[in-house]
Amino acid sequence: MNKVLDIKKLKNNTYLVTFDVAGKTKTQVLSEETLISFNLLSLKDISKEDYKKLIKQNDDNMLYNKAIHFIDYQMRSISEVKKHLKKSTKDDTKINSIIKKLKDQQYLNDNHFASEYVTQKIEFDLVGPKYIKEKLIQKGIHYDLIDGNLVRFTEDMMFDKISELIKKETKYPIKKPYKKAYISIKTKLIGKGFPLRIVEASLGSYG
Repeated sequence: MNKVLDIKKLKNNTYLVTFDVAGKTKTQVLSEETLISFNLLSLKDISKEDYKKLIKQNDDNMLYNKAIHFIDYQMRSISEVKKHLKKSTKDDTKINSIIKKLKDQQYLNDNHFASEYVTQKIEFDLVGPKYIKEKLIQKGIHYDLIDGNLVRFTEDMMFDKISELIKKETKYPIKKPYKKAYISIKTKLIGKGFPLRIVEASLGSYG
């Protein structure tokens, strides 16, 4: 039998547990779930078989908790969580199992992620639909989900945002020749992800 020698509480609901394993002292950082599951707060002895099960289950629990912490810090896509977990394990089966669990628990939903991301960008950022699409592609969101959510970004919204950007660019006297200034602002607006047609129409109204 192995023995539980000491338990110390750490941060993020983890514990440093000291075991006597076959006469050797070993320490393990265990999740609270593992501690409770194996009743270590009251047990002083643990069999070799249960100790092996404990280590395996704890690896899974710690990986799951790592994903939860990553999601709690900021809204994430499925692809982002997978990449984050791959820093800790190369076991795709284990990662996919955790992703499925998170999806079942409604912690992960790429359509919801895309919807919230588009809403935030429309409400708070002076960027166009192409910029948003590129960012969502980088986050691993499927094209259909991106396009389905970007339909809310109307041309009127684009004209309003471009108008605000132009006002910012022309707030102070422009020292460049008109043609250079025009090209400079046009390039910036396209770089912000607005369609060329909308950019030219907006600039035309300021001509």
